[in-house]
Amino acid sequence: MKIACIPGDGVGKEITKEMLKIVSVFNTHFKTKVTCDIFPFGGEYFVKHGKAITNDFLHRLQNEYRGVFIGSLGDSSIYTQNYISQIHHSIFETLDLSLNIKPIILFNESLTPLRGIEANEIKTTFYRESINYFNNLSGARKRKHTDSELTSDTIVYSYINIKNILTDIFNHIIYNKENTVYLVQRNKLFPNGSVLWEQVFTELIDKNDDLHGEILELPHFLSSFFQNPKKFNNIISPGATGEILSETLLAMTNGKYTSLSAFTNSSNKFLVEPLHGPMPTIAEKNRVLPFATFHSLGLIYEFLGMRIPAKLIRKAIFHAFENKWLTIDFDGSMNTDSIGDFMASYIDEELKKIPRTNK
Repeated sequence: MKIACIPGDGVGKEITKEMLKIVSVFNTHFKTKVTCDIFPFGGEYFVKHGKAITNDFLHRLQNEYRGVFIGSLGDSSIYTQNYISQIHHSIFETLDLSLNIKPIILFNESLTPLRGIEANEIKTTFYRESINYFNNLSGARKRKHTDSELTSDTIVYSYINIKNILTDIFNHIIYNKENTVYLVQRNKLFPNGSVLWEQVFTELIDKNDDLHGEILELPHFLSSFFQNPKKFNNIISPGATGEILSETLLAMTNGKYTSLSAFTNSSNKFLVEPLHGPMPTIAEKNRVLPFATFHSLGLIYEFLGMRIPAKLIRKAIFHAFENKWLTIDFDGSMNTDSIGDFMASYIDEELKKIPRTNK
């Protein structure tokens, strides 16, 4: 199976290099091999060639590759950052990506300001519509830069699009052998859209014997979540509410350095990228924590139907925190590449314990 890899800008090349070490270990143990082909798109390519991405790549992405990994995009030294949206938009359009997935895991209790919360007690996957696909955004600004300036923004949902995305979400949850999902909204913010989401959610849950679903208002959810976070493994929260809620929980788990954002569709094509971005202040200094990238790789293996690598990567990240395989920014003493080496070695030893018949 082939994956397209765009290291991109900033720390992108460093973290992609460490990811490939882990891929290499799995390839030595499993009959199913994963090939990661590197593509140079990013700020440097844009300046040199005057374009963000090529049609040839997009054609190959659609026909040769299961999905794409993007290490990081963003180069503040370039006069325009439009190339970032061009790359994302082109890939979204080519692969028809409709669903956004954000797995948020507390990998160590030291990462959260919440008292009494232990590692793995927060293990929540957020689902929402891909903003590039489902929301038909329109708006206007009139009388700009005057005291009477007017602005408007419109989000358009349709019954069939909501039904399609909820169906994809339910299939993903059932595939992961889970049986509970929550729809979290703030009805006061989007009363009309919220009603439609709740209607379709209820219809599909009533027809699905494999899932139990509940609808919660945002304030109720927050109070319940912080009392018992283990209860909430799967959360659907569309629109701005979902974005704000997921960002809040990311902050509660220091998830910027351990989490990812993924986009997929009913055909299981995907785009996966770590959330930390290019991090220019530490780029090329061998001190970026690569766990968001490894977590991204775990989800890639999940999309590919390879459960053992997906679970083992998460286990390895927990093990790394427990043993202080961390960079200086996390009170550790290791460099990026040495963390990659240790992780690869740990995963290799764990794979040796698994019978070959299970691979």
